[in-house]
Amino acid sequence: MEEKNFEIKSSKIVDLYLHYSYTIKDGVNQGDLVNRKGANPIHEDLSKAFSTLDVFLAHIDEAYHWADNQTPIEELDQDIVTEGYAVTGFKLVGSEENQSVILIGTKNTTYGVIDIVTPKIKLENSIYLYVKPLEERLNSVITEVELYHNGKIAPKYEQQEMKFGIEEEDFENDKVE
Repeated sequence: MEEKNFEIKSSKIVDLYLHYSYTIKDGVNQGDLVNRKGANPIHEDLSKAFSTLDVFLAHIDEAYHWADNQTPIEELDQDIVTEGYAVTGFKLVGSEENQSVILIGTKNTTYGVIDIVTPKIKLENSIYLYVKPLEERLNSVITEVELYHNGKIAPKYEQQEMKFGIEEEDFENDKVE
């Protein structure tokens, strides 16, 4: 597998465009943090990957009052409560052995939308109940962000030329005098 020379540190979807940051892993600029605002719309795969994190935002917000510590994450995923949450970004903080994630998103309420930022969730030696599925899904999101960085964007729509089967010369005979 090809070694990447960058590591994604944060990402946020803003109006179907991606803002993200990464650190350079080697070379003269090793350790530099680069912030980018994508100029191209995101691919739907990236949007879908982010949506797989919605259940964790809802769980951390304690939205599943009926659930116990034995409830599978897939069951929570299917609950209607999850539809009210949307993860739009994440931040990775700390070093490799002490890395944590912060999820950024929104919660729809009767009175409007509330912005939510979770506390840090440790990815190693964590007390968070669903840390393994969170880490797996987060890695999928990071992979999609890397693919965006490497050019995977939404298809570009181009205006097609339309032909009507009538040549311009045919209109010469239709002049009104």
